[in-house]
Amino acid sequence: MVGGYTSNDWQRVTDEDARAFSAALRRAIDAVMMESPLTEEQTQAMRVFETKRYFDFPQEPAKKTVARIAELAVFTSRGGFVIA
Repeated sequence: MVGGYTSNDWQRVTDEDARAFSAALRRAIDAVMMESPLTEEQTQAMRVFETKRYFDFPQEPAKKTVARIAELAVFTSRGGFVIA
């Protein structure tokens, strides 16, 4: 990724990073769907997507959240993108 992390300054995510992110998201979805309890680290990582509409903590994320993460996985699988 080119750019900073403190604002949306037209950072560009490379094809390689976008596809790696997509693969990681898909592995996370697989783990969640296996219904194994989430580790504390996994729970914290999932909080990026947290809103009352999508989560039922402290347990696993609701199916709506998994669907939103899957949408992001599909988007990032297409390759690089710009954060505007």
